[in-house]
Amino acid sequence: MSQEEAIYQFLQRHNIAYRLYRHEAMATMEDAAKLDQRLGVASVKALFVEEKEGGPYGLILLPGQMRFNWKTARRQDLPARRFGAAAALFSILKETPGAVSPLGLVFDSQQQVTFFAEMGLREIPYFAFHPCICTATVVISGDDFFGCFLPALGRKTQWFSLSQK
Repeated sequence: MSQEEAIYQFLQRHNIAYRLYRHEAMATMEDAAKLDQRLGVASVKALFVEEKEGGPYGLILLPGQMRFNWKTARRQDLPARRFGAAAALFSILKETPGAVSPLGLVFDSQQQVTFFAEMGLREIPYFAFHPCICTATVVISGDDFFGCFLPALGRKTQWFSLSQK
């Protein structure tokens, strides 16, 4: 079974409603933002980061238009000194750079990756994520993502704010 199929199975097994869209490969955030606009969902981005080589690892979810500020992230105790290595990303989440998604947490059975979300995401009704492949997009409601998907994995969201208020 492919990683993509395993994600769909997980969603179905946990009665998490989703819509699936097939499309050409998305190579950039700009490509994804265009698709998100057509689908009527807000753009988000996921960053796989590490404190140092070999971990600890974090998966950071941000609104798509928000710039990630490494200095601010460190002040909030995020394990974000640099982007995580591609080998670790694939080994743990079964993902490759360019298709990083929180759906890959399905494969992190040892919970090596801590999940972080920017507080502004609480206001977003629907998210669009790649299911470990950049030629498909899964749309899930925010309520189902935070209230069903993450709890089904035994995960808690570590909330943080990068806004300059």
